[in-house]
Amino acid sequence: MKLQLASMAALAVALAGMVSTTATAAEVVEVLEECVPFRISGNVFHQRCTSYVVYDDGTREVTSHYNRDENGMIYDP
Repeated sequence: MKLQLASMAALAVALAGMVSTTATAAEVVEVLEECVPFRISGNVFHQRCTSYVVYDDGTREVTSHYNRDENGMIYDP
């Protein structure tokens, strides 16, 4: 669980650095992660995840797609 929190914190910092700041740009309110489980084999499940940046005007933008294994480690789909 600590690894997941640390990876989400690192992702939030990385995403905040990528957002361009202009006079009319919307402010980033939060970074969301949505994950859906899928079966690899037998009783082994991984998660297919999508990260979103949510802006203060209510819009959200997809920032990444990735998978998590049964130990919480992130890997590319």
